[in-house]
Amino acid sequence: MNDIPVLILAGGLGTRISKYYKDKQKCMIKFKGKPFLYYVIKNFIKNDFKNIIILTGYNSHQIYNYFYDGEKINSKIIYSTDGKRLLGTGGAVKKALKFVKSDFIIAYADAFLNYNYQKIYNHYKSNKQSSLLTVDKNKSLIDKNNVFVKKNKITYYKKQNTDFSAKLCNYHDWGISIFNKKVFKNIKKKVFDLEYVYRKQIKKKTLHSYEVNKKYYEIGSMQGIKKFKLFLNGKKNK
Repeated sequence: MNDIPVLILAGGLGTRISKYYKDKQKCMIKFKGKPFLYYVIKNFIKNDFKNIIILTGYNSHQIYNYFYDGEKINSKIIYSTDGKRLLGTGGAVKKALKFVKSDFIIAYADAFLNYNYQKIYNHYKSNKQSSLLTVDKNKSLIDKNNVFVKKNKITYYKKQNTDFSAKLCNYHDWGISIFNKKVFKNIKKKVFDLEYVYRKQIKKKTLHSYEVNKKYYEIGSMQGIKKFKLFLNGKKNK
């Protein structure tokens, strides 16, 4: 088993689908009787990453009551909760670093990324990196490109890109990143987004890229939910 922890961000409000799933934590929407987060975690377990830290906020009790300590799905799960004030993705990660010794993976509870995570981590370790972001060519262009990569380093990142600036980018954020704990060491802020961290690393020319040209599934929209259902049923998505 890999000792490197996987930090799964699960504190989002799910505003785009909240009218369809009232009072439901987005990642706990069920597919074939199991919550979406179950498939996300099992995918990491399949790749031998069993040390899971779930970063919770909104309706955290729904996640805890289902997964508890992770024993029933053959993993070890601990929790880090924002508290009364939402900390943002970066702030939530920073708060959870008390459970982390060195390197760690960041993933999202509302995105199923079907890939060999060990390959990504091996690339990160063999190249002695301290920050890495996975990217894809975004051939479908459903989401706007928001990353510019040059010689395997990221030189531009914007979480929410405009149509104009998206045309200047050549990649899309695929949703998995790896960091060394020291990257967050000198950040004094308590509430911030991961975009802030990415941009600090870009300034230092230390944010590396790893290209993954493979489809991912997200449930932040009703269209995404439909596509994941098709995936589970073994049907091709157009």
